[in-house]
Amino acid sequence: MGKVKCDSTQYLNMIVYLDNNIFISIEDNEIDFENFKGFFTEKPSFVYSYAHIVELLEAKHNLDHLQNRRLNTILYVTNNLYSFPTGDQINFTVENSEDVMNFLTYEQK
Repeated sequence: MGKVKCDSTQYLNMIVYLDNNIFISIEDNEIDFENFKGFFTEKPSFVYSYAHIVELLEAKHNLDHLQNRRLNTILYVTNNLYSFPTGDQINFTVENSEDVMNFLTYEQK
């Protein structure tokens, strides 16, 4: 099992990684996120990763609208708490999802 590194102790509670489909269901009002949070016995920290951004960048239909919508949903759900691996470690930091998207877009060129 790898290590976990976090840049702030305020995030050292329960970490929850949601599948991209959950973000979509929140956007489509199929899941009430405020109600969803009530299912947890302790206050979780929701995170996103580069995989969420990659899936967004792979979308073909109405990309500009979808990007704005998804980035806002990521901010709303995760407060931009970003999860990323380095070696055998999982790191957590606050990173603007638009910055991550711009970095990945630049890397793909």
